[in-house]
Amino acid sequence: MKRLLRRSGGEVERLLVDSPLFDLEWYAAQTGITDRVEAVRHYLSGGGSPNPLFDGATFRLLHPVKAGADDPFVAYLRGRHFDAQVHPMFETARYLSAHPDALDHPEGPIGHYLGHLDPVACDFDPGPEGLGTWWRSAIGQAAAIDEPVQTDVVVQISASPDWRELWWTLRALRWQRANDPECAISVVLDDDDRFAHAIARAAQAIDDRIVVLAQRPDAPTVISLKVGTIVNRGWLRPLIERLDRGDVRAVAPVVLDERGVIRSAGLWGDLHLLEGFPLDDARGIGGVRVPGLGDVCLARRGESDSLAVEPRSSVLAHRKRVALGIGDLAPGDSHQVAWQACGFTNAGVPRLQVDERPPRLRWALKQCSPPGPRGWRWGDSHFAELLAEQLRALGQDVVIDARPAFARETTEYDDVNLVLRGEKPLEPVPGKTNLAWVIYDADQVTESELGGLDLVYVASASCAQRWRDEWSADVVPLLQATEPSRFHPDLAEPDTGAQVLFVGNSRQSVRPLVMAAAEAGLPLTVYGQDWETYLPESMIAGQHLANEKVGAAYRAASVVLCDHRDDMRAGGFMSNRLFDAVAAGARVISDDVPGIKETFGDSVQIARNGSDLRRLVSDLSVFGDDTARRAAAAQVAKEHSFAARARTLLDDVIKLRRSS
Repeated sequence: MKRLLRRSGGEVERLLVDSPLFDLEWYAAQTGITDRVEAVRHYLSGGGSPNPLFDGATFRLLHPVKAGADDPFVAYLRGRHFDAQVHPMFETARYLSAHPDALDHPEGPIGHYLGHLDPVACDFDPGPEGLGTWWRSAIGQAAAIDEPVQTDVVVQISASPDWRELWWTLRALRWQRANDPECAISVVLDDDDRFAHAIARAAQAIDDRIVVLAQRPDAPTVISLKVGTIVNRGWLRPLIERLDRGDVRAVAPVVLDERGVIRSAGLWGDLHLLEGFPLDDARGIGGVRVPGLGDVCLARRGESDSLAVEPRSSVLAHRKRVALGIGDLAPGDSHQVAWQACGFTNAGVPRLQVDERPPRLRWALKQCSPPGPRGWRWGDSHFAELLAEQLRALGQDVVIDARPAFARETTEYDDVNLVLRGEKPLEPVPGKTNLAWVIYDADQVTESELGGLDLVYVASASCAQRWRDEWSADVVPLLQATEPSRFHPDLAEPDTGAQVLFVGNSRQSVRPLVMAAAEAGLPLTVYGQDWETYLPESMIAGQHLANEKVGAAYRAASVVLCDHRDDMRAGGFMSNRLFDAVAAGARVISDDVPGIKETFGDSVQIARNGSDLRRLVSDLSVFGDDTARRAAAAQVAKEHSFAARARTLLDDVIKLRRSS
């Protein structure tokens, strides 16, 4: 065989022949070729798929630089790009979080998975033989069509879908289910599309709203959703509420691109309103009669002559992957009226006054989470929203940019750039006020980065002092914050809820304080994702606790647990969970972080092991009585609210701008 490989060419063939990831059985099922060398040559000449868990199109789509211009499977193996996602249904990042050693496996996470078959690798349970075996079987099955369901609201997905994009669209719909009114999701498919049928069946296993149909459904309200479109949090209810008013025949959400920047807030001829601006700039579009709507997402009902865009609803439609066509046309207001309704001049320039008291400035908050539903799982998104709300209460104009939109093409209109520094630094914009507030990942911050900014805040007094000493940098300590309207002692009665409560995801790793509580036999109640591997089912109360219910849960619990990542604990970064829980009047047990006792007093007690936990849970008097905890809550609300942080930021920016 070696002589044959030398004659026929080399290193690439040898790489594939030697790799266990080139699945000959899978390849033979596609082509009938049973000889390994012949199969490899056939594949390299443009043949079939090398492995049921590797999809070259997905690799190219999500990782174009790593995939390169040559064969994607060869690029994957040769470059050992094992951190890349290479199949829509195999969640590489999630699998690596649960199995970090899989990155060093000779065949990477896929090879490791084939030896372990951990269900954490995908969103649904593919059965004991794993995702690869399930996928082989699913795409070999004949198409099956469901009976239409009778419902008032149907989300319709059709138009010859790409099976990869179909999976991502259906998954986003499932993620938003808790926020959506009841509806059916109809996937209108061609009988011949075995891959799309397999995807739809997998989605059905985790979302019982989905039906597979051969033709468009009939319902009073139909929301047409283009394949590849990713719905954002709370996207559906505002569309239905807008139709309920009875003055429009169709309404669309604001359409965003892959950065979270507006692609279209309505169509005026060939012009898409607010293209290139942040989503927050579309707040005034709801009262405008729009002459044209795109076809990415469109909700229809009624016979009115008018169309509208609903600014409370948004979807992501990637610029390169989802074409934006015309969905509906009608008489409407002028382009100038639309600009003015959104707070701009007729020429599309933000209408701001700089001589008000205090000056009204346009702030761009740069938060490090990705756009879309995945980003709303990040605390950064909620942090940015709460800060923006309080800056607006001070008369400021505020927009929020997700991580890919930091350098969007409309930054020239912003006065202040504030990066909520997590995983990505801010590239300062010349002529603007450029700030950073480091709320985590301080070890990634560099001296040169700080040198290019007008002012730097850090959510740790000890870290601020260290940077001042080591770098002679102008760094101000500014701790994390809470929102007292959401977290206060009047939300519930103490000791009427969980005895020992933790709200947070497992991060698919061992969280020592939570595990110590479980191992100590304490009556632990956990809300969060991916705990099944670590805790018994009896301790897991749910995958999610709605934000509006967290404050009451903290107040009602006998004790709330709070822990910190090793780097945050060492750097003196206190979790915002501490601020929220103490503001709610809760008793809190935390691991040790410098500054906790000085900031929160007796309301927060330190535990280093299971013995400490048992002692604290058995003697709640150490937390102080309810009067003392209410006093602590009032102090946190006064000194550590987002309103207080917004006032500090605004005062400092005014001083900076007046001195420059």
